Amino acid sequence: MGLQLTEGLNFNTIKMKKIIIITLIFIGLTSCVKHKAEPIIKDVPVGEVDPNCPDTIVFSAQIMNDIFVMNCNGCHILGGSGESNGVFTNHANISDEADKILKALKHESGVTAMPLGSSDPLNDSLINAFDCWMKQGKLNN
Repeated sequence: MGLQLTEGLNFNTIKMKKIIIITLIFIGLTSCVKHKAEPIIKDVPVGEVDPNCPDTIVFSAQIMNDIFVMNCNGCHILGGSGESNGVFTNHANISDEADKILKALKHESGVTAMPLGSSDPLNDSLINAFDCWMKQGKLNN
């Protein structure tokens, strides 16, 4: 008789573990909803200090590498498919087209949304860094 009780507990324990695992998987799958974060950077005229911007955006690391090398230089280079819309391989080219680039990164009307073919803009921290860099005078640092 003790054997049957033990077997019943094992069956119920296994059944309960399966129910718990299935419930956790269901909760995990249904709780993953993609919400687009609101930008933390507010519009501040160029030349004014924006309290939401870090002290200084470093062009070479934060702008050139994190945005353009990682996301744009597949097309926006000499001979690339995006060359006719701008070559973004140096400070002068990026600085000259900064307003247009920012609109494209934010997927605003009047420009082609970038990265091309993506329904979502780059993550907000990259767009905000570019915006801050512009507000800080487009430094070549």
